This record gives sequence, structure tokens and C-alpha cells, in this order.
Amino acid sequence: LVKNHKDGNHNNNDPSNIEYICDDCHAKFHQYAKGENSGVHIGGN
Repeated sequence: LVKNHKDGNHNNNDPSNIEYICDDCHAKFHQYAKGENSGVHIGGN
């Protein structure tokens, strides 16, 4: 499991902004991190 940022703003100082998701979901999230879906979680989370 890895830490992910719920709203895509990478605010590590806000515990409510952190969730734990599987590595595969995290990788899929990052595939879209710089696209038009930036900050939008995909891959089942």
C-alpha cells in the first residue's frame, strides 16, 4: 500500500488528505496526474 493524495494537491501536512491505496491503483493515478484528469483518482479508488 502507498499513500495517495485525495485531491491531488500533494499536501502531506493534512492527514485528512491522505489515503492508502494499492500500488496498481496508485500507478494508474499517476498516469493521469499531468493530464486533463489531473487530481482525479482512477483505477477503482
